[in-house]
Amino acid sequence: MGLLIKHGDPGDPQCVANPAHCTYTPTHFYEEIDPDIAAGIVWATDNGADVINLSLGGATRSATVAAAVRYAAVRDVLVVASAGNDGGTEVRYPAAEPGVIAVAAAQSVSTLYSWSQRGPW
Repeated sequence: MGLLIKHGDPGDPQCVANPAHCTYTPTHFYEEIDPDIAAGIVWATDNGADVINLSLGGATRSATVAAAVRYAAVRDVLVVASAGNDGGTEVRYPAAEPGVIAVAAAQSVSTLYSWSQRGPW
């Protein structure tokens, strides 16, 4: 489970064109503790993150995490989250929150792995 924070001037073409010119700060949170995840999202947003990666998720929606995701979104911070690894079509949160980019696992032939979550959400 983790949160990856990218620091860099959004107008800096070096940072945009080559992510190696940016600074990344890994910060870890545990999905069992929704208030801590939400606090991490807010902290990352308030401390200059452009992208927040949430490599976590579950079947139950958390209003606390959803509010933190909205907080980030209205401040133009992109939130990316795991679509899930159960191989089913059930939605996973926070990946299913509005504005979040859900990321699934794909093979080199552009097909999903059998264990990757899938669906229109």
